[in-house]
Amino acid sequence: MPRCTRKATSLEIVKKKDVPNIEVDEIKKSKIEKTRDFLTLNKVFFETVAATTLTAMAIVLAWGQLRVAEKQTEYLERQTVMQNAQASPQFVVDLEHIRDNATNAVSGDRINIHNQGLLAREVKVDALVLVKMVTVKNTGLPEKIVPLTGYFWITAYTGNTTGLMATIDGTNITTQGYE
Repeated sequence: MPRCTRKATSLEIVKKKDVPNIEVDEIKKSKIEKTRDFLTLNKVFFETVAATTLTAMAIVLAWGQLRVAEKQTEYLERQTVMQNAQASPQFVVDLEHIRDNATNAVSGDRINIHNQGLLAREVKVDALVLVKMVTVKNTGLPEKIVPLTGYFWITAYTGNTTGLMATIDGTNITTQGYE
């Protein structure tokens, strides 16, 4: 018998839960209606706040995209410079002293011009020697740069588009006695 009583009591409790409470439902409905009325009356304010917030977010996003675009442009310019440098001839010029076998003294100079980059065609080489003349201190005379003609007198082209392209031979200044 105690079991039946328990069942009966549990059924009664279930019945009490299922029975709607009219007062609670009316309070819930009135709160929902009040909230709906409040939102309807203040709709303009909420829409203004939402539009202003979206505008501010759009401005921040556009500024960020502008910064990214500026950086991309900077990187693209750097990449273009690097590609142009790689697509261009790269000349290396070195000076070599020529020794006389009999006296073991320097008898002349040779400038070697190498291309270590891409092909170079129709290369013309001219040598110019400038001598910087410096005066003794406290004389008041300025420094002078004087062109030295005739020092490098022969240019030989190899005809190569890469590698050694030309050599320019010159004689030693002490053997010619320039003034």
